[in-house]
Amino acid sequence: MSTIRTFDVPHIFRFGRRDEAKGETWQLFYRNAACFTIDIKRDDIAGTPFERAWSEYCVEARRPDWIQHYNDFCDLVSRHNLSLLQTVAPVGRYQWVTLEDYLQTPRYKLRMFKEDGADDAIAKIIEGPTTIPAFEMVPQPFSKLDNIPPDFPRIAAADVTVLDHEQDLRVRPQKVRVTDTGAVYALICALGPSTATETGISTNESVRAMSRLFKKSADLEPSEGSSRPFAIVTTMSYHPAHRGQSPELLRVAGLLHTLES
Repeated sequence: MSTIRTFDVPHIFRFGRRDEAKGETWQLFYRNAACFTIDIKRDDIAGTPFERAWSEYCVEARRPDWIQHYNDFCDLVSRHNLSLLQTVAPVGRYQWVTLEDYLQTPRYKLRMFKEDGADDAIAKIIEGPTTIPAFEMVPQPFSKLDNIPPDFPRIAAADVTVLDHEQDLRVRPQKVRVTDTGAVYALICALGPSTATETGISTNESVRAMSRLFKKSADLEPSEGSSRPFAIVTTMSYHPAHRGQSPELLRVAGLLHTLES
């Protein structure tokens, strides 16, 4: 569940999981355009004041206010580690402006420990910064897209400024401005494939959406006002965690299309 918890700045929690049996939790969140994951294991923090507070949330909420239960959990983690987060990602160090900024988000892996002589558990950086795309974006090879003419316009992700994302930081960017013309377009971000639980079939909905838009546009009369593809957004970034694809230099980061009239 995505939620935003604001302290000095918004903390955008995208994912989390809890394992009661193992006594473990994991969360992924963003702060000042930097990504953090944090592992908490009972054995690492046993006997600390933080463990006593955390233990209440290392369970799935079994009451009607489960959303508030999750929000309170996010608050506990953020508040307890705020000093470290402010040091690593202070206001102004990182910022999302262009789509390329989103694709080059710095990530830090944190884990909480109790050190000898310390009064309480503290978070430590165990890896980072590395670079990943934000909001589950996964640039795709051109070979994955159908119906795209070889001479179709291309625009670099660094030349596309994201608009209005602050209005709902829980969702990925949806509207952008092209730097050289100032024109505004809608954006379909390239994502990775997902597997349907019911069928086990793996599909890539963002690639399908791009292909459908191209096909639909080909069937429209020039005078019709429906949304049309405008340009492919390209990037040199590559996320090596996306297994099974060769790291071509130039990849598809998304598709710009005209706003509905």
